[in-house]
Amino acid sequence: MLISATYPSWQRFLNFKQSLECHKDWGGGHLYYNKDFSYPVTHDEDLDFHDFIRMNMEHHFDSIKVTNHLKSWWVDYTPGTYSGLHNHKPGQQLTAVLFLSTAKTNEQFPLAGNLVTLQPLIGDISYNAHESIEGNCIIMDGNIWHGTYPSIDNRQVFVSDFEYEMVQ
Repeated sequence: MLISATYPSWQRFLNFKQSLECHKDWGGGHLYYNKDFSYPVTHDEDLDFHDFIRMNMEHHFDSIKVTNHLKSWWVDYTPGTYSGLHNHKPGQQLTAVLFLSTAKTNEQFPLAGNLVTLQPLIGDISYNAHESIEGNCIIMDGNIWHGTYPSIDNRQVFVSDFEYEMVQ
């Protein structure tokens, strides 16, 4: 399961580097996060982003109910940095990647900064590249392998994981 949507209030997640913990991740990007990866209510005190995730999931999949927030963080990519292929397991969880900037591309690097997803199909794998455009949000099952092509400029994303359950 994968949804592409536009979050109209994406700007609320800008200006995130103050008083957050930080470490350099594999691929060179810097991760910024609250202690224990708790949700940044300083940027979204009315939990509007939670509602956005729930609304989109309910609209596309009536058998899925988004429950608890698990963790959130920002990634600050500088030129040449990327995120290697990974997924967010264990458990039944959703990963939401909110683009806070539009990645620059060029003729030589047409996929620079794109999010890549690999979705298993029966007897095949679906490969998709998602343009990094500010305000766009990719919501996917945590099982989906994903990563990013190296950036040729500075770009930023906000990532949140949520638990979900199947309902009838």
